[in-house]
Amino acid sequence: MPFIDIMTQGSPELDTFARQVGHTLEGADLRTAFWRCSDAFEALVASGFLRQVAHGFMQRMLAAPTDASGQWQMQHAVLMQHSSHALRAIWNVIDVPPDTTIPSHPSHCMLHTVGIEPTIIDMYRLPAIDREVFETGAILEYSHQVVLAPGQTLEIDGEHWVADPQSGTCNCLISFNSAPLGSQVWSFDRVTKQSWAVSAASPEDTQIKETLGILRRFGLKEAAPTVERLCAHPHHDIRWEAIKTLGVLDAALALERLRQARSDAHPHVRASAARTLSTLQAG
Repeated sequence: MPFIDIMTQGSPELDTFARQVGHTLEGADLRTAFWRCSDAFEALVASGFLRQVAHGFMQRMLAAPTDASGQWQMQHAVLMQHSSHALRAIWNVIDVPPDTTIPSHPSHCMLHTVGIEPTIIDMYRLPAIDREVFETGAILEYSHQVVLAPGQTLEIDGEHWVADPQSGTCNCLISFNSAPLGSQVWSFDRVTKQSWAVSAASPEDTQIKETLGILRRFGLKEAAPTVERLCAHPHHDIRWEAIKTLGVLDAALALERLRQARSDAHPHVRASAARTLSTLQAG
C-alpha cells in the first residue's frame, strides 16, 4: 500500500498529492528531487484538506474507536507514510516546557502553519559533521528566528539547518518530510548547544533496537539465529546491538561476531569490538 489511509480515506486532495509526489520521487535522488514537490505541497495545504480529514477521522473513530486510534496521537497524526516521504499534522501544546535537547532533522522538511497563531522557530546552522559517526563537542550555531505566519511554508534543508519550534502557542502545522538522510539523529544540549546524544532516524530502527533489548532481558536463546542476521544490518548501531544481544543468547556465536566486527565498516563498531575482546581476554 503506497500510504497509510486510516486517516485519509475519502480525501481526493491527498490522493492527488500522493500521485504527484510518488511520480516525482520514484527512483530519484531525494536530496534534490524532494524540493521539486513544493508546488504539490503548496496546492495541498491551500486546499483546506485537513479540516475534512480531521472531521472524517473523528466520525470513523466514534463509530469504531479501535480501528483508527493508533494514527491520532497526543501531539501529531500520521497522514501519509511512504518509503520516500511522510506527511504529518503536528500541534504544539500551550505551556509545554521545551525538551532539554535540540534534535537535528533526520530529513529535508517543508513546514506549513495552518493554525490561527504564528509559529516561532529558532534556526541553527548544523556544524560540519558526519551523521553516521557521532562525536561530542560539535556545536550548533544560532542564526536567526523565523515567525511563520498562518498560510506560510518554511523549507528546511536537513543537511545544513536545524529548526527549533518554540513552545507557548497553540497552533497546527503540516510537516512534509523526505526519507531520512542518514541512519542517525544528533541531539544538542539546549543550554550549551554541544552535541549530546544520538538516536535512530527511522522508527523501524528504533523498534528493532528495542526488540533486541527485550530479547536480552528475556534471554530468548532460540532467537539467536534471527539476531545473528542483524549483524549484517546496514546501520551500525543495530549491528552492534545485535552482537550485544548474542552475548546473552549464544556466547560462542557472539565471540565469532565480535572478532569479525574488528573489521566493521564503522569506527564505533570496530572500537567497541576491540574493547570488548580486550576485556574478555583480560578476564
